[in-house]
Amino acid sequence: MTNVTKDKRLRAAYIKLEQRRFLLKAISRNAFLPHQTRKSALDGLDRLRLHGSKIHNYCKMTQRSRGIVSAFSLARSKFHILAGCGLLPGVKKSSW
Repeated sequence: MTNVTKDKRLRAAYIKLEQRRFLLKAISRNAFLPHQTRKSALDGLDRLRLHGSKIHNYCKMTQRSRGIVSAFSLARSKFHILAGCGLLPGVKKSSW
């Protein structure tokens, strides 16, 4: 299994559990609810799998996992090349 397919699978699982995680966090932080309700929400959060720490950003062109410009999902080397050629919208070279 390649890194890309594994990453896609993990992202799908994270999205599936994201709404439930958000709801349990909101319940556990609400000071107006009874202590037992908040405690059970915290226990539910502990039981959820942690996919957030396993998700990595990869370059769309080279599959490189380091030096990612997150707005474009490109490695910094490819970003530099494409921006220099004027192929990225809204990016222009600055000089001083």
